[in-house]
Amino acid sequence: MTGIVLEFDAATSAARLAAAMVLGGIIGLNRDIHGKPAGLRTHAIVALGAAMVTLTSLLLVAGPGGDVATVTRTIQGILTGVGFIGGGVILHRSD
Repeated sequence: MTGIVLEFDAATSAARLAAAMVLGGIIGLNRDIHGKPAGLRTHAIVALGAAMVTLTSLLLVAGPGGDVATVTRTIQGILTGVGFIGGGVILHRSD
């Protein structure tokens, strides 16, 4: 398997993390407007955390000997965690 070639650039990484937080915040704001649980802060923090873990995984496997499967396993773990958060929000409803 070929490795991922990725150079660390602080500005690009910060922009990616900020974009993830803003997009998660937009989804959360929509939920806040409609009175649903898990609003702006929750979605922004979850999106930021997922982006941080994915970016860290990409940087750890960057280089000629990196294993691309590591990144896909990381993304699978994030999706599983987000699914559990969604399930917890559904089961925690107080109606």
